[in-house]
Amino acid sequence: MMYWPKASVRFCARYIYANLSTKYSGQKMRKLFWKASKTGDKHEFKKCLEDISTINPEAMAYLAAIEPCHWSRHAFDNSIKCDHVTNNMTEAFNSMLKDFRARTYLGLMEYVRRMVMSRFQLRKEECSRWGNDIPPAVSKKIKENSVECRILRTLHSGQAKYEMLGLNRAYTTNLNDKTFECGQWQVSGVPCSHALAGIRHHFGVNGNQSSLEEFIDPALSKAAYLRTYNYMIHPIPDLCVWGDHVGAPIQPPPLRRKPRRPKLLRKRESTKKPKATRSGSVVCGNCKLPGHNSRTCKIEATL
Repeated sequence: MMYWPKASVRFCARYIYANLSTKYSGQKMRKLFWKASKTGDKHEFKKCLEDISTINPEAMAYLAAIEPCHWSRHAFDNSIKCDHVTNNMTEAFNSMLKDFRARTYLGLMEYVRRMVMSRFQLRKEECSRWGNDIPPAVSKKIKENSVECRILRTLHSGQAKYEMLGLNRAYTTNLNDKTFECGQWQVSGVPCSHALAGIRHHFGVNGNQSSLEEFIDPALSKAAYLRTYNYMIHPIPDLCVWGDHVGAPIQPPPLRRKPRRPKLLRKRESTKKPKATRSGSVVCGNCKLPGHNSRTCKIEATL
């Protein structure tokens, strides 16, 4: 934030819930938290917090101390066009490093450079094979939303404005402004199920053959994807052919070996089950005794 004071900062909702569940656990609390985090409607967000307050006022006070713009979709910056509430992208990148985390800094940076260099070219090759201007990930999301829009009742009021009647409540939409009351369209840049119902009705009434692309944010188009991976990272010769360093020698920091063996696995959350490991002995599925399996069991199986 020192160098980018206007940057939008988000917290991982999964870690917020992990800290919350250590004191205020429960299945209903869990469902309400994730509903409040993933909703794009500020009214639904307030309703979830009220329900959490009825269960445990201290849990409500804990969440109220965190600004909603850091962990709830309804308060995200709409110009970013990203509706992720977790930090899974960083976790996926961290898992790709594998054993290189324990190597030297230079070895780790070289691995990252080569990985990103090859990924840039791979992304460009994949994009050149797309059949239309809608990326596959966006197309998959639209198909999922189109299934949900079938249960909506569409009411047209004119000038591309609609009212959608769902199972629980009604929503309004304006196709000209590309805004919807549920907020999902503005945050993600992809038409939600309510917006798709209005788009389908609008094009059907007017006989317009325009594509769905004009209702998808330009940041999610094929052209934007190509601009992202337009540049390349050039290959670098091996370290053995690098020139001699001119100037004061660069010394590594002093090595301070910590007690015990260094940990390679990350600490798992308290709400997650420990990673499964193979047992040292075989347990029979028939008699439940160790030392043999069900095929070599001498006790007749009972139904």
